[in-house]
Amino acid sequence: MPNCSQQDRHAKWTPLLGTVILSFASACASSLPSSSLAPSSSPRPEPARLADTSAETMEAFKAHLSDAVGRADVRLGPEDMATSSSVSVLPPPLSSKEDRSVAVPLVFDLELQGGTCVLVNRKTGERTRIGDIDCVPA
Repeated sequence: MPNCSQQDRHAKWTPLLGTVILSFASACASSLPSSSLAPSSSPRPEPARLADTSAETMEAFKAHLSDAVGRADVRLGPEDMATSSSVSVLPPPLSSKEDRSVAVPLVFDLELQGGTCVLVNRKTGERTRIGDIDCVPA
């Protein structure tokens, strides 16, 4: 019965272990999104505010928010959009049969990315381009 020394056992398993480690590392690297491997070519988003807060612009802005929350009528929170880079969409009003609600406002951040205004739902991260409204850095 041959007697294997401990050194012989290590010599036998070392190449196999190296192959397993390299395969694992290669699989991990290939599962990374390409954006994490290469520098991003798109500009970083920056906080923004509306360039114009006229009634016409605010109606268009509310229409975008309406689409983003899936409700026909939206009421905005108290933020001054001429200076603020975030906006709250208030919950729908209570019906005549309700006396309380656990609904909370939905908060959106306004960002400027590559010259385009973008609404970002703070809770979900969903991004909505609003290219027909001008924004400026906040």
